[in-house]
Formats: sequence, C-alpha cells, structure tokens
Amino acid sequence: MENAMAIAYVMAPLYLIMGLSFLFYMKTWQKIMAKWSKDHYQLIPLMFLYPIIGMLIIGMYNVWELNVWILITITGWGMLLKGAMFFLLPGHALKKWMEMGKCPTLMYLAGILSLVMGGVLGYYAIYLPMMA
Repeated sequence: MENAMAIAYVMAPLYLIMGLSFLFYMKTWQKIMAKWSKDHYQLIPLMFLYPIIGMLIIGMYNVWELNVWILITITGWGMLLKGAMFFLLPGHALKKWMEMGKCPTLMYLAGILSLVMGGVLGYYAIYLPMMA
C-alpha cells in the first residue's frame, strides 16, 4: 500500500490539474485534439511515454482488491493499453479515436472524471496521512 500511496501522491495533483484544464479550457483542448487527429505523428513522444509509465505503475503496484487503490492499478493498465494502441492501431484508427476529443460531452466527462479521481486519490494519499 505504501507504493500505491506514493503513486497517488504524485497522480492526485496531476489528475486535478488535468481535470480543471479540460473544464476551463475545453475549446483549446478541442483544437489540440483536432490538430492531433489530422497529424497523429505529433504524438510520438507520448507513444513512448505511456507504456513506460504504465509499466512502472504496474511494477510498483498491481493489486486487484476492491478498494480505493484499485484506481492506481487501473490507471497503470490503462496507460499501458493506451500506449500499446498507439503502436498497434493503424493511423486512420488513431485519427478516428482522436476525433472523439472534439465532442464537448466527452471532454466534460473526462474533466469531471479526472477531478473525481484526483480528489479521491488526494484525500487518501495526502489529506488522511496529514490528519493522522
């Protein structure tokens, strides 16, 4: 559990910042996603980072117990799978996938989900240990 708390300590603020960014700057993110859907080769640095970070998270914490820390495991596996999809999907499929980012409803949903995950992880990894 110490590894999960350490990962959550880093991820919670990132999720919160990302969620706020999606909600406050949705139009900007839609433009970025539209640009990425036209030229997915700009994502090559991310293509390499996602599976590496996913494997690091999975290597540090890969526990499938039904508690708050499962968010860490799911995030690690999600990053690994997303990284694999970057490499394994053909270009036209990646472009279609990126076009989903143009949908305002999905952008709001992603922002809210990021805020919730950041809040939950922050509460358990940052706030509760400070109160103990």
